[in-house]
Amino acid sequence: MGILGDADKPLHDVDVLVKTTRYLRLGMVGLALALAASVVLQWAEHDRLGSISAFYYTPVRTIFVGALIAIGISLVCLKGNTSIEDWLLNCAGFFAPYIALVPTPNLPKQSFPALSKTALSDDQIHQALGCDFNKLSTSPALASVKAACDDRNASIHNNVTVILVISAIALGCAGILSMISRARKLVDAPSRLDMTFYVLLCALYIWYVVWYNAFRGGFVAAAHPISAVLFFTFVALAVIYNAWKAHVDKEGFKKRGQKTPVFTNVAPTTYGVTALLMAASALLLIKGVDPNHHVFNLEAAEITLFSLFWVTQTAELWNRGLRTAQVSMVRLTYNLQSKAVIAHVAPSPGGPLPTGRITFVAKPADSGDAITMSQSLDDRRAEMSVSGWAAGTYVIDAQYNGDSNWLPSNSDTLTETLIAGSSA
Repeated sequence: MGILGDADKPLHDVDVLVKTTRYLRLGMVGLALALAASVVLQWAEHDRLGSISAFYYTPVRTIFVGALIAIGISLVCLKGNTSIEDWLLNCAGFFAPYIALVPTPNLPKQSFPALSKTALSDDQIHQALGCDFNKLSTSPALASVKAACDDRNASIHNNVTVILVISAIALGCAGILSMISRARKLVDAPSRLDMTFYVLLCALYIWYVVWYNAFRGGFVAAAHPISAVLFFTFVALAVIYNAWKAHVDKEGFKKRGQKTPVFTNVAPTTYGVTALLMAASALLLIKGVDPNHHVFNLEAAEITLFSLFWVTQTAELWNRGLRTAQVSMVRLTYNLQSKAVIAHVAPSPGGPLPTGRITFVAKPADSGDAITMSQSLDDRRAEMSVSGWAAGTYVIDAQYNGDSNWLPSNSDTLTETLIAGSSA
């Protein structure tokens, strides 16, 4: 079975993969817009809170939690252009659920207007909003605050436990599949870099497990801000890395004499400026600009800049899916009537017509010498006749050797059993 589907439509499955990636990317943009719209609507009807995270304690909560979890899952599921980018996005996606499910530790004062009418001091109100009721007198105004704290703690216990269990299953499955791939020496077997990032992610997971179970109070108080900082750190690293890789990709088009797509031209500059603005936003927080809303401003700026990066990258890779999709894809089929093995070479959507050569290597399954043949492509296909071959089972491999416009591709392998007298 080849990787492209029907032999008459060699581009079909490539188009499906690119479109699936495209829709997932657009879906993430939609999630960010939904979160922004929900926050703005709540803000218009009430006061602006000190941070976007504080809107967890408002009707925005459902959109806030759902959007962040969906974005986190998408970052993990979407394949990055390289192993480094892929793992940077994986690590960012790992922290997104904790931002969503472990809310900011202090409840917003605006949600409890009755507190302002009590005899409690500002320090006592701040203590209560932090869900610390030690030495605070019983007050009807505190009842609603305590109820909100109890609800928050119950939600954290349930949700974080689930996330930790699911994460353990996901990391375990990833590790098992990686070991199988390495043992079988598959093309997509993880590299040393992949294994390094995998160990890092496992270490982060173990840290969170120990932190949550052994230091629950500290986890509830600090998991949200720490997860948010780590999330945006990995996102910023991905943006910086893309600024460099997009520049390399742009230069590659020039060296191959190919027309550079519009968004490939602007991507390096856009990513570089985005990375600088993300760093500048963090510095503004440190300097304490607009102290009453500096966290809100920082979160809004970082989310907006990440969305800008994501939209630009989606446009850049609109017809490619991945920046490395400059590689042709080979698909083998067997034609009974012509008694020939046919190799189809499909470029990435929008790419030029491949004009390299196909090298066929057929090995008898039992014993015997391999049969090797090299053919030039004709309209993206090459054939190897099996007429006159001895009956038996053959494992046939086809490798596209590339040309001046293409990098070498993955090969495709086909197993066929030829019956004496029919070559079928």
